[in-house]
Amino acid sequence: MLVTFICASVVVFCDIQGWFRADERVNTIGRRVLGYYNFTEYNNIDVFLIGGSHMGAGMEPYTLSCALGSNCFILPGFGGGGLDGMYYFLAQALTETHPKLAVIETYMLDSSDQNNRATVDWVDNWAIQRFEAQRGVLYKLRVMPFLFKSDSWLKAWSNTIRNHSFLLTNFEQVMLNFWHGEQNRVAQRFELGRMVQYETGLTDSTIKQFDSLGATNDGKNYYLSEENREGLRKIMELFAEHNVDVLFLTNPMYYKNVANYNIWRERLGNELKKYPNAKWLDLQQEYDSIVYTPDAFQDCYGGNQHLTRYGMNVSAYKLAEFIKSNNYNLPDRSKDLHWIQQFITQTDFPYNQEVMPNYPGFKIICKNQQINDMKIKEFIVKQGDGSNLLILKIEKNKLLGNTLSPNLIVKIGDNTFEAPLEMQQIPNIFPYDNFVFLANIKQDVEILGITSIKR
Repeated sequence: MLVTFICASVVVFCDIQGWFRADERVNTIGRRVLGYYNFTEYNNIDVFLIGGSHMGAGMEPYTLSCALGSNCFILPGFGGGGLDGMYYFLAQALTETHPKLAVIETYMLDSSDQNNRATVDWVDNWAIQRFEAQRGVLYKLRVMPFLFKSDSWLKAWSNTIRNHSFLLTNFEQVMLNFWHGEQNRVAQRFELGRMVQYETGLTDSTIKQFDSLGATNDGKNYYLSEENREGLRKIMELFAEHNVDVLFLTNPMYYKNVANYNIWRERLGNELKKYPNAKWLDLQQEYDSIVYTPDAFQDCYGGNQHLTRYGMNVSAYKLAEFIKSNNYNLPDRSKDLHWIQQFITQTDFPYNQEVMPNYPGFKIICKNQQINDMKIKEFIVKQGDGSNLLILKIEKNKLLGNTLSPNLIVKIGDNTFEAPLEMQQIPNIFPYDNFVFLANIKQDVEILGITSIKR
């Protein structure tokens, strides 16, 4: 008994010290979980964004938040825990924050992960990253059976038991933890839960693979397991109990990467129609090739294809437009100083929100000015390091082309004159209420006003 007590005490002490922790500098899931706790400590989440990697690497929550004037957060993915694992996380989350809307990305409903529970033999296992970062002993006890096989439960709780082999195989990591443990812990937090991975889109060579070899996804192979049907039912009941509206979202893959989508959509739709109060935004079916260009998709010839940073922004605006069109009654935080301070530095903030005279880094040229049949909502300058950005926001009342040429009153040094400037719409920037035209100007160029606009 004494030996057992001493051994257990040593294990607990080592666990507390973290000497046998794996290298956590690439612990993206742990960071996202900690980001959730960090955000909800001072903020309420208005929109839950739920899903696996097709949500985490398929939605830009900062853009969505700026477009809606609300707090939108991608909840940490559940992976091999299945929808049962997600259910317990949501049940806990709903005691900590009070969303008005939950957006469920449908790719996570495909097949079942229940027979693919994680093992802890892999040091960087996603389940361990998530399990260690989450709080609450009772919650962990509930979710543990959905994350790990029973013979791995003890290892899941103890990094010392799990990684004691580091003494022989990775002693450098033990020493790193011993001397610099805090620097090796999860420190950087991915605010709003995003998981940006891909900067560049499909290349010509990859597109040629789709042309010659065909799609890697076939709707004939799609199915929903009984486990996921039951898990979805429990999640929908949970949201109903808490008066949370639900919206289903299907993020697109490259259109040449999906065959027989009509079959896929029919099978999925038969399940989703069990919940008639939940609308479905299917961006694969309503594929907009104007904005979902090859630049929007991960450069891979494979089944599990994600969006690039560009594509994530497109999906954010598509979702924001759908939410606004369907009047989900989200809180408007756009005049709240705390909300503004959190989002004012985001790229898409001035495209969607009114810029006030006291906002740092901005200069207002004019507001609510009518020129011919166009109403200028705002014409502003966003100050930058190397150059300044001109932002022209035109009220949406008719279709405009991709280019406008406003005639500007310009001052450079002591010289004041009028000059036209071509301004462009950017395909992945399309707020609900206004068009946005952009142009870069040198910092020594001062814009005093606008006299006319040529289409």
